[in-house]
Amino acid sequence: MFKSKITAKLSLYFAIALLIFAIIIGSVFVLLFRNQSLNVHKMELESHAIKIAQTIPSYLDRSGMGMNGFGMYLRVIEDVAETDVWIVDKELNLITSGSGKGHHMPKEYGYTDLPPNAEELIKKSFTGKTAFSEDFSNLLTETTLTVGTPIFNNNADIIGVVLLHSPVKGINKAI
Repeated sequence: MFKSKITAKLSLYFAIALLIFAIIIGSVFVLLFRNQSLNVHKMELESHAIKIAQTIPSYLDRSGMGMNGFGMYLRVIEDVAETDVWIVDKELNLITSGSGKGHHMPKEYGYTDLPPNAEELIKKSFTGKTAFSEDFSNLLTETTLTVGTPIFNNNADIIGVVLLHSPVKGINKAI
């Protein structure tokens, strides 16, 4: 009887210790997996943003910002990149295709239509650096990972910024 009480207590303590250890290891794994997934996603978004920023100046030389073809170009970019693509020009006008909801012309918004936390990301991009933000906007209906990349013309002047918004929901589902 005395041995069975000790055995039961030891078994209980061992099980509790294993459970605590499993919870700690599982939490660390989830944290590391989420960070790694976000880093990979950031690298992909940055690559897409840089490629888009490199193609826009040559496209603008041919068509101009307000032409119907530019809206279609933005929609194709959004479909290929599988993200929302916004462009902020040097006059701080926000240009987007309307997220593929049947709009063929670009939509233009004022800089004041952007969420307050977008200003820092855009300012950093206008300095020539690529910038990232997570949990970017209430304007977008879900948490997003956003990358801002400057658009350079042929004279290496910054003429705008490309913003790519990608939902974090898919990454959270994978976790």
